[in-house]
Amino acid sequence: RQTKVSGEEEGSVSLQCSFSTSRAGYRLYWYRQYPHIPLQYILYKEGGVGSGEHTADFAKGRFSSAVAGSSTTLTISKLSLSDSAVYFCALGAAQCRRVMEKLYKNSHSYTGLSSNLSAMTAEDSITPLQTRVSGKEGESVTLSCSYETSSEDVYLYWYRQYSDQPPQYILQKGARSNSRYSNTAGFAKGRFSSTSERTFTTLTISDLAVGDTAVYLCALR
Repeated sequence: RQTKVSGEEEGSVSLQCSFSTSRAGYRLYWYRQYPHIPLQYILYKEGGVGSGEHTADFAKGRFSSAVAGSSTTLTISKLSLSDSAVYFCALGAAQCRRVMEKLYKNSHSYTGLSSNLSAMTAEDSITPLQTRVSGKEGESVTLSCSYETSSEDVYLYWYRQYSDQPPQYILQKGARSNSRYSNTAGFAKGRFSSTSERTFTTLTISDLAVGDTAVYLCALR
């Protein structure tokens, strides 16, 4: 993984992430983020037995991706100053939400938590502590992620993702030197809340509904 990648205007750069999965078919997503703004979806490319791909309109023509073995690359051409951002890669299984949605509708008991988003920093990491979390309609569930970073300037993000949709921003919670900071999307106020400790963060969803069945993502900045 790279911590910083630089390039000249009108030039090209390539970012790389390594991954590991036992699934036959999977998707590799790329996003970017500007300070205090939710993730912006760039593209996804399927690997393994999958061959699908999709690119956001703004990224067509300048952003491309490749998957080879256990790594994925994002190439940005015709660089401009506006491309200066934090870039994230994410690994997702194309079928996981459909399976969990079916389970939830049959038993009213499953909400999915995905693999973490990975920022382009060698020393930082964030990892989900559960793969599935169960709860009945009207009840509450808590999702957790642990993280490691040498920085005291920490912000933790939670998103949720429905099949074939970009992540939906839920909330942002400061940690360590930023522990008093929080921001919550309008739809999430009242039902979604977060705590942050020095090495982990939680997301609590109350008054559960079928619409809460999704893949949930945690991110560290």
